[in-house]
Amino acid sequence: MAFAMHAHLLIGRDKEKIEKEVEKIGKGLDAMILNFSMQKIEDVREFKKFASFKVAKKTIIFIKEVDTSSSEAANAFLKILEEPQENITLVLSATRESGVLPTIISRCQVRQISSKIKVSENDTNEIEEFLKMNIGKKFLVLEKARKREDAKAFLEKFITIFHSKIISGDSLSPFAKHRERKLEGDSFAENTKYLESAQETLTRINLNGNVSVQLTNFVVQTL
Repeated sequence: MAFAMHAHLLIGRDKEKIEKEVEKIGKGLDAMILNFSMQKIEDVREFKKFASFKVAKKTIIFIKEVDTSSSEAANAFLKILEEPQENITLVLSATRESGVLPTIISRCQVRQISSKIKVSENDTNEIEEFLKMNIGKKFLVLEKARKREDAKAFLEKFITIFHSKIISGDSLSPFAKHRERKLEGDSFAENTKYLESAQETLTRINLNGNVSVQLTNFVVQTL
């Protein structure tokens, strides 16, 4: 497989699988791999300093989680994509495509990297019960997820379940059965709302947002 594209965008939540794909691209190009951050405008400025020097050896710049970059950094980074550097290939990663500027997406070869996150029937039942709870009980459940990694694990599982439901086109989602439905598409709309709320909450937590505050907002959005 040839890797002639100047920039790649890998979409997925499986960080290990994404890193293996970056290594695969590196082997295909016979290139060394360097990691860069692109969260803040200062990061973009540092990258520009690096890119101002001519690179003799083929090099991959691996930039993780560009969907959590600030809008200022993302717009500044767009200019870098518009001016490809000789011997430099950019590989970006993001947990979701919707969090990346469309102008960045248009300049990349986009690939979906399947997630290794597995959910059991018990996980699905727990999420269903969570959505049936009143606000007090929901807070008690999420009290156990106050650590950042625990909160991320809960939200990733939540996202995986709802994404699967929406893709399957299940209009009789078990997450909606506890409420009376008047419109056939109503459960789809509600599932989409839950999915977007979870994705937004996860993004903010990945940006080092206060875990308790973000989970509180998430609970309110699931009422």
